[in-house]
Amino acid sequence: GTMPETLAPVGGQRAGDVDRDIMDLGVCALDGDCVGTLAGAKPFDAQRLRTAVATLQGEGLRVILVSRRDLGALLGAPAAVRQDEPCRIEQSSLLHMRCVNETVLDLIRVAYEYRCSAITSLASEHLEIDWRLPPAMQRWLRRVRQEFVVSFEFDNDGCFHALLPTQVRAWLRGHDSAHEKGAGRVVDKAEDARRHAAAGASAAAVWLENTGRPSPIGAEEGISGAEEAG
Repeated sequence: GTMPETLAPVGGQRAGDVDRDIMDLGVCALDGDCVGTLAGAKPFDAQRLRTAVATLQGEGLRVILVSRRDLGALLGAPAAVRQDEPCRIEQSSLLHMRCVNETVLDLIRVAYEYRCSAITSLASEHLEIDWRLPPAMQRWLRRVRQEFVVSFEFDNDGCFHALLPTQVRAWLRGHDSAHEKGAGRVVDKAEDARRHAAAGASAAAVWLENTGRPSPIGAEEGISGAEEAG
């Protein structure tokens, strides 16, 4: 059968690593604790978290929110969102993951399980040799961390910006342009012919060669209005 349109193999792997390194470009794991307490902000900033989730969803991503807090009521209850608030969260594109360990540790576990990018401002390179991650996860993190574990920031207007991986950004552009046709593709010339034969051109998302630095999101249509939650 064909691969879902969001899946694509990433570069740099040996032939035997292809199955392990296929990534879902349409999903991201977000460090909810890091976003909500950026720069040590207290109390927990619910508005900033809603802005981040809504911005990522607005870009076309499904979001897995990883946190030690119970954020379901915070983000899902109608009372949690003001009528005039620009942040509109699609619950069908949001998955909550409650963690009990250091958040960045469980964030990497979730990213590994879902084969997706991870968004956090905390360092993760030490986890490449951390005994708390199984050896297979450590090896996977060493292969993908530099491209698929990315940071974020909020600008002075409260807009959320994540340095999405090059392949994710390219897939989102292709997905938007091909939306009416029901397909989104990320194309690498060296892989194109083989992927057409193996997976079918209409539904496969194939590897885009990594040719540039990650680009921030939110600059074009960032959501503003972040404020401290009392």
